[in-house]
Amino acid sequence: MREVALYDPNREPASWMEMIQPTQYAVFLCDTENRTELTSDGHSLGPGMTRSCLIFDSLDEAEQYCRRTIADIPRLRCDVFDSRGRVNPPVATFVDPQFEGSLDSEAKATRMIRWACLLIAASLPLFWYTWRTRGEGWVGAFFGVQFVFVALRLLHWGYSMKEELRNRKVQSDLRKQQNVRSG
Repeated sequence: MREVALYDPNREPASWMEMIQPTQYAVFLCDTENRTELTSDGHSLGPGMTRSCLIFDSLDEAEQYCRRTIADIPRLRCDVFDSRGRVNPPVATFVDPQFEGSLDSEAKATRMIRWACLLIAASLPLFWYTWRTRGEGWVGAFFGVQFVFVALRLLHWGYSMKEELRNRKVQSDLRKQQNVRSG
């Protein structure tokens, strides 16, 4: 492992992207809750501090480092990228178990879809009430429409999250295979 400044005009090459080899992985550290960049010892970057990443020779090394560091600094989030850097989604993301709910996950997407279904079901009695009162209970229709719109947003968000997670996994697996073949 080596810590490398993202950009150093006094170094040749100046950019970290020109230093990383095709089989290497870069780890970026940030705070799980507010996503501010952190140093390798878990401190926030202060004014004038150089932004950096950690470069590892293998994915296993990077994963072991992330697990060890998160055990020591629970608020830390480690995003592991392949040699192409932040152009693609991370190959892996590591957080302390108490913060796993903050990550996009299949379970989170499914919860959104379930809430959407519940809201649609809850809107039906409201529409029925408006119909039954021949429009006098217009408040029911108003809230019914709001429930439907929120449900549609949640459905879109949930299914988009599921699709994004699937795409990330496929891309990550392909990049891992390519790195193994080239290494």
